[in-house]
Order: sequence, then C-alpha cells, then structure tokens
Amino acid sequence: MKLTFSPYTVLAASVQLKYSFPSKSLPNIQNTRDRLLAKVFQFRKDNAGTKLATDEDFELLYCYALVTGQTAKELDTSFKVIEKLYGLPDEDILKLQ
Repeated sequence: MKLTFSPYTVLAASVQLKYSFPSKSLPNIQNTRDRLLAKVFQFRKDNAGTKLATDEDFELLYCYALVTGQTAKELDTSFKVIEKLYGLPDEDILKLQ
C-alpha cells in the first residue's frame, strides 16, 4: 500500500520542521483534476441527447476544477519559497537504512 499525503500536510510539515521536502514526493493535483474533467466530459458526451443533466448542473464541477488548478499553482509557488528558505534536502537523508 502506497501512502500519499496531501500537499497541505507536506507544506505544513515543511514550515513546522523548517525543512523542505523534495517536490517530486508530492502528489500531483493536476492529474486528478484532469481525470475529473475527463469523466465529466465523457458523461456529458454519453448523455448528450437526454435531459439527465443541463449545463447549469455542471457549473459547480467546472468551478471546482478551476479553483483546484489555481490552488495547485499557488502550492507550487509556496513550495518554491520553502525550498529557497530552507534549501534543497540531501536525498540520502530521506532513505531508510
């Protein structure tokens, strides 16, 4: 089982510990957001002729996707600031022996 942590948890830990974590260890928000948009697109395509859902029904999902994308960009900026403050960690320190 692979453990994944939210970017907010990693950012909070970085600030609290005064230690930057490698950016590649963070989950990618963009992939999840893109999968959501693909599923919404597929649903709309499959149900185009029906009255199952209207454009207005999808407004909240699109707003969520938009805000998620903006939040991901701001998180990337925050992690870059943390890296500048505390430097990049040595990869060997993070390995369990």
